[in-house]
Amino acid sequence: MSKLRIFRIPALVAALCALPAGARAANLVASANHDFVTAENAGASFLIANRTAASAWEEFQVLSNSDGTTSLQASINGRFVTVDAGNGGRLIASQTAIGTSEKFRMVSQSNGTVSFQAVVNNSWVSADLNIGGTLIANRAAASTWEQFTITGTGGAPNFGPNVVIFDPSMAQSTIQGQINTIFNSQQNSQFGTGRFAIVFKPGTYNVNVPVGYYTQVLGVGALPDQVNITNQVSSTPVLANNNALQNFWRGVENLSVTPPGSGMLWAVSQAVPFR
Repeated sequence: MSKLRIFRIPALVAALCALPAGARAANLVASANHDFVTAENAGASFLIANRTAASAWEEFQVLSNSDGTTSLQASINGRFVTVDAGNGGRLIASQTAIGTSEKFRMVSQSNGTVSFQAVVNNSWVSADLNIGGTLIANRAAASTWEQFTITGTGGAPNFGPNVVIFDPSMAQSTIQGQINTIFNSQQNSQFGTGRFAIVFKPGTYNVNVPVGYYTQVLGVGALPDQVNITNQVSSTPVLANNNALQNFWRGVENLSVTPPGSGMLWAVSQAVPFR
């Protein structure tokens, strides 16, 4: 049986488990040298990736703007990171408000990192090792020096009890138990009030995922193949005689399925994206 690939979900959802929620404290690690990015001199000097450990100067708030862009705010001085055109596009945490120069397009990479494209000049931010790892927005394309890992410092975001997030380090039996509990409550809950999201971080999972009413199953890798279910992802008819005319309101996105045996069953009527 060949692998079934389900297409990518929007970048905001794909980043759900990788990024801090809202204005949440985070650290940036440069792929160029694996050092933490710091707001040097308590924010008075340019951002530079040269710290082997994270402390107050290395903490930033990752902010989502209403236009889909991202801004960074240095925790040490409360100032927003800007592209300093007068200094070749170097980054410095010096501004008290967000304008065009303080906005970046944050793009997920296939290796789990992110890259930042400055809105003001459409150039990619680089931890330029030719200038000691100083961050500068002057690259036409994103490669290793233009990739960063975002790590949260304030604990995992709390999305509420109806959002369950799995990663490959968890026991498969634990994952399966939580999936079964959700399905048992939603299997016949056509007019119920329960709403659930089942989220898989990148990895391989040998679990059976039955999908009931008002349940969304999401892979949050940058690409669908980064989450692989090596068992069933299924929707079974809720009416007698294998009648699926009332199988509504459920969905599966951004993961791949390698079902065993003869295939998988996705019996649905409408409002049931499988992509």
